[in-house]
Amino acid sequence: MGCRIRLLLLLPLLVGLVAGCRSEVALSGRDGRVQVVTTTGILRDLVGNVGGDRVRVSSLVPDGADPHSYEPSLRDVRNVVYADVAFSNYLLLEEQAVIKALDANLREGVPSVSLAEGAVKYAAEIIPLVEDVSLDTIWLGMRVRGTGAAHGANRASDVLLSAVTMGGPG
Repeated sequence: MGCRIRLLLLLPLLVGLVAGCRSEVALSGRDGRVQVVTTTGILRDLVGNVGGDRVRVSSLVPDGADPHSYEPSLRDVRNVVYADVAFSNYLLLEEQAVIKALDANLREGVPSVSLAEGAVKYAAEIIPLVEDVSLDTIWLGMRVRGTGAAHGANRASDVLLSAVTMGGPG
């Protein structure tokens, strides 16, 4: 008898724990709304406020996670596959793994909108990264120039860098 009472007392706790593990909205095409995937929560909020009830929006990088180091999960990839449109900042503002997950898993013909890149057409001013030779770490002083399209590269391509010489103060 004591075992049943303990089980009845533990049941609400277990239900609460399982309900608390509910994750972010999963995309599916069943409700008639436009399925949107974004790279960050800021873009998710922007799209959600513009689209209102007509869209179901999911962010690849969850709230509270670092967009510069986040690795997409299988659930994230599933949301990309179900998306009708995708939004990213790009301009190297998201982790490369997030961009690769987006580009590799979007269905054929699904638009992928790079907001920061496209903003220039609408009079946005992109502040260029200026090299700072006083920086003491090599990767903080690098600049990206060109697209690499002539070599078959795209925005999800990896870049291999090799330092052959080094000089400077100190």
